[in-house]
Amino acid sequence: MKNIIILFLTTFLVLSCSSNHIIDINEDNSATVKFNTLNKESLVKTLYEWGAIDSNNNGSIINPKELEKGLERNYSISNVNVESTIKNRYSGSFNVSNINNIFYNPLINIPDNNKIFSITEGNGDKTFKINLSIDNYKYLKEFLPILKLESIDMLGPDANQGISQDEYMEMMSFSLGDDGPNDILGSYINLKININGTITSIVGGKIENNSSAIFNIPLLDVILLKKTLIYSFTYN
Repeated sequence: MKNIIILFLTTFLVLSCSSNHIIDINEDNSATVKFNTLNKESLVKTLYEWGAIDSNNNGSIINPKELEKGLERNYSISNVNVESTIKNRYSGSFNVSNINNIFYNPLINIPDNNKIFSITEGNGDKTFKINLSIDNYKYLKEFLPILKLESIDMLGPDANQGISQDEYMEMMSFSLGDDGPNDILGSYINLKININGTITSIVGGKIENNSSAIFNIPLLDVILLKKTLIYSFTYN
């Protein structure tokens, strides 16, 4: 089971393919998060070949209850529900008491300018910001210690700062087969963030119906973190 969890988190955080998330943020910065993740066939095939898929999970990579347990370890997260009604597709939802604390680890003092998700206020406006870089990735690893394991770390940004995108894709072709690189290049983390108010400006995305921000983040950018990823919007 430990190896299955490791491989799933690799899939979900590093090589996950179709990933859609809806975040409804309330006025007090609490939020509801809904997600839907579908793993591509090239990755599933590799996991089968590795013997990493437990027959007790009806062909799914991991039992959804294991995912629920992982999310529930965060003190700010509640009402967790994860389902896998279709093979290799996971969907679910959870509540967050404060969106600023979604990646919070009480044992680590994260500087405000290194928070991955944050909401700041000023001049009557609020600004929601996503900030992910090689500098604050270490805090994500503290929040999810499993990312420190060699089998996962070798696929992530820390271990691949010295290689080019082409070299990384060649490695993925060897690991996942000929379809692997195209699956990764065609994969995005899709975020739709709804707020109670009016969005006045946005960076890295588009505004929908004045109160929703849409971000389509290339998965490869997250895997390699060759540059700081910043996405934000201001609203009132």
